[in-house]
Amino acid sequence: MSENERRHFDAEEKVKILKHHLLDRASVSIICHELKISPNQFYLWQKEFFDRGSADFQNPSQKEIKKAKKMEEKVFYLENRLKHKDNITAEITESYVKLKKNFGDL
Repeated sequence: MSENERRHFDAEEKVKILKHHLLDRASVSIICHELKISPNQFYLWQKEFFDRGSADFQNPSQKEIKKAKKMEEKVFYLENRLKHKDNITAEITESYVKLKKNFGDL
């Protein structure tokens, strides 16, 4: 990788790096040197981590909200399908009873 190429770290990698500093007491300068990132980048990740972290204690995450909404939509869809099935079953049963009456079986 050339010097001018940017490295990209996903969220899990960033958390792992921050944990290495915060829990293992690894030096920021050593971490930055090993990863070839600037200390400013490291501190930006740390700031974002703490800014967003407090929200996890206060409100459900966006992911949880989206998952709950999807589940509600699925329940609504399935309830409507069940009502439709029940209506069709009632129509078929009614037709069956009429046919049996017409042929004298009832």
